[in-house]
Amino acid sequence: MDFEVTYMSGAGNLFSVVHFNQLPNEIDFSKIANLLCNINEYNHFRTEGLIIILPNTIENTDFNVLFYNPDGSTGMMCGNGGRCAVYYALKKGYPCKYNQFSLANIIYKYSIFEDQITLYFNPPQQFSPNVDIEIDENISYIGDFVNVGTLHYVINYDDFIEELGSDFFNFDINNISIPIRNHIEFSPIGANVNFYHIENNNVFLRTFEKGVEAETGACGTGAISTAISLLWKKDLHPPINIIPSSKEKLIVGFDFDGLKLSKIYLEGPAKILNQVNISISDNLLI
Repeated sequence: MDFEVTYMSGAGNLFSVVHFNQLPNEIDFSKIANLLCNINEYNHFRTEGLIIILPNTIENTDFNVLFYNPDGSTGMMCGNGGRCAVYYALKKGYPCKYNQFSLANIIYKYSIFEDQITLYFNPPQQFSPNVDIEIDENISYIGDFVNVGTLHYVINYDDFIEELGSDFFNFDINNISIPIRNHIEFSPIGANVNFYHIENNNVFLRTFEKGVEAETGACGTGAISTAISLLWKKDLHPPINIIPSSKEKLIVGFDFDGLKLSKIYLEGPAKILNQVNISISDNLLI
């Protein structure tokens, strides 16, 4: 089967995007996400997720989005993936009439200004501050657990410089994050792991994403989760500028009345990098 694959960047978060007029029943996307996101004989560009754009399935939405991690897991929200889906739909001529789409059976509103795409989120489903994660008898971390449709554990790097090393931008986040991501506290599906560092009023963020099982260039829901943590821990108020590993700025904003959050949004750039046609053997699709 032939696929027209569009490679996109959402603030440095990379995605493979495909579009169908109706969902092909003969394709198991959880199986071929790996083929369309990793370098192999079919695909020659590594990405951090597969986005599928479909006509709307819910009334008063413009389109429907399916999202898969490279390991085939699905059902979670992807903030930068959602922003890329909006930009893709705009460029492909979707009638953006309602300015909202559905993903994992949740409706998300959006707005567009040139290449800046803004998504609006519901309040976090859960926020648990100061969750103690013990890795072994010598290593433990204290961070905040945040569920914004995807599970995140947010750690202040400066609290653990002795354990992590003095260079925020070069410590081994992958090996350090694996036991945290898989900790029993976050079972059975695990959590994304975020380390932030504040320097000269800039919030720098590095994120290890489950499903990718590595650090990504950016993470939209990680940026939101970190901003929520910063509100409580550092009394930082919106808009909060988050600079991920890609160095492409994300902006998180929200209203806060001292009791609850509302009108949460994620803003940042989205762009198309390339478009290719890929042919995958039919016996690999099911």
